[in-house]
Amino acid sequence: YPDGKATPPAEEVQAVVDVKSLLRVGNFWWIALSVGCCFACFSGVMVNLVPMAIDQGASSQKAAFLMSFSAFLGLAGKGLVGFASDKVSPRMSLSIPMLSMIVACLILRGHPDYHQMAIGSCFLGLAAGGTIPVWGALIGRYFGREAFPMVMGLMNPLFVPLIISGPIAAAYINDVYGSYDNAFVMFIVVMLMALMISSRLKDGHASDLISN
Repeated sequence: YPDGKATPPAEEVQAVVDVKSLLRVGNFWWIALSVGCCFACFSGVMVNLVPMAIDQGASSQKAAFLMSFSAFLGLAGKGLVGFASDKVSPRMSLSIPMLSMIVACLILRGHPDYHQMAIGSCFLGLAAGGTIPVWGALIGRYFGREAFPMVMGLMNPLFVPLIISGPIAAAYINDVYGSYDNAFVMFIVVMLMALMISSRLKDGHASDLISN
């Protein structure tokens, strides 16, 4: 049975099986907004990481290595946050990639040298890799297995404008101010907002949390 249980586990949440009811559940929007903010910030930094490194004087080859560092730590992030989601609540586990994203922005802000950028890209990878498993854990925790495909499917279109806007906003800020510093400040603020949004998640049956 799921989670290695010897007996069928009792459902902690009741599945919401129709779209209209689902969109009236506050937890749906809190998960979508908080996870969407993570994806937006990650894509905003990742897409601009190589151009930023080149602007800082790194060669194209060394700049590309930053992507490798991020991808490698992304694997570690998946395992770390996935393990944490099994041991503590997914809501608490979500803070790991969020805080990693904040640390990455703090390191990358202010004309860092290449070694600092490498460290920042590692935290960026932890954030990106950790967001994916905790997103699934949140849906499973608050909506159950039966509603999982529908909930995830409905959230994906909501992420698209956020994921697109992150890189565009960072590039625009760099064009206007000649630096990505203000973009990193923006991403830090977005992550702090996402932390506050995720704190609004409520335990209980999904059907009981439908807003009137």
